[in-house]
Amino acid sequence: MLATVTINYWHAVVAAIVAFVIGGLWYGPLFGKTWMKLSGVTMKKTKEGKKKASKSMVIGFILTAVTAFALSCILAHTQAGTMAEALQVAFVLWLGFMMPVEAGSVIWEGKPFKLLALNALHSLVTVFVMAAIIFAWV
Repeated sequence: MLATVTINYWHAVVAAIVAFVIGGLWYGPLFGKTWMKLSGVTMKKTKEGKKKASKSMVIGFILTAVTAFALSCILAHTQAGTMAEALQVAFVLWLGFMMPVEAGSVIWEGKPFKLLALNALHSLVTVFVMAAIIFAWV
């Protein structure tokens, strides 16, 4: 049976907000054009997608928040005592869960390896940032 742990929900919320902002920057001004080219998204599709953007943004934030809350629980359960340990936990979670899912979607959809690298690096950066924020306030 799992031990009961206490997590600070505000830390997870802040981590989710920061990760969501990173995603906006990552897939916007930093690598937006590269992502569009690699994923096959055209300006026409982008204009059509703007109609659904609000709903997508809400769902995207909820998914990011779920990740932050799960990471918060896992960091508490592992009792990471240093920032290095918190980042190590985040890396193992990324390598074992996030990376394989992203790799599978690129492989099965026939997308270029560069898209996998772009998406995987984004998820690694965000999980590191979330872990650092959550750990710093424990």
